[in-house]
Amino acid sequence: MSKRVSKKDMILKEAMQSFAKNGYVVTNLEDIAKRCGITKPAIYYHFKDKYALYEAVLCPMFEELANKLLTIEDLEPIDAIKKYIEIFGEFIIENRHFSAILARELADGMQSIPQNCLKFSAKFIGVLSSAISKGVKSGKFKEQNPFLIQLMIVSTLINHQTTKDLRKRVLDECKREIKYADATIKDLIPQLQDKIIKGLIS
Repeated sequence: MSKRVSKKDMILKEAMQSFAKNGYVVTNLEDIAKRCGITKPAIYYHFKDKYALYEAVLCPMFEELANKLLTIEDLEPIDAIKKYIEIFGEFIIENRHFSAILARELADGMQSIPQNCLKFSAKFIGVLSSAISKGVKSGKFKEQNPFLIQLMIVSTLINHQTTKDLRKRVLDECKREIKYADATIKDLIPQLQDKIIKGLIS
């Protein structure tokens, strides 16, 4: 017997799809209500406004990712950086809407991102910065801007995930064989690890 989905969970599911497809600004609560088969006031029963709904959709994902990344704090610098990239990549694979929402936010300068999500995002950069600092102190890494390394990791993984259809269209126009054209994020993770580590090693 299938488990009955609560009205709140149904709203969250539809909202996540809408935010991934349209972004925060364009997403319309009336459309979400219609797809859920409920009225707009029914959404307000569970969520104060669109911002609160966005926060409810996005912050649990940020929190889950932050908690996973915090587990690498005690690893050696090189292992920590590799694991950081692996965790981020696998999270994107497991949470397909996360990359679409984050790509839209990054393109918009993170203008709509809830403050609570930024608190978890600060933990991401804290973990990465700590790993880089340990590497510098041990003489393994040269000094690097952690925000630049974070941007390289996140933008590479997010863009790879969100441009699959575009890459296929470009390949159709190329009319030539291009190596790694059909690479998945799983294929990309070790290559990205290698590039980032080589850039950090002194």
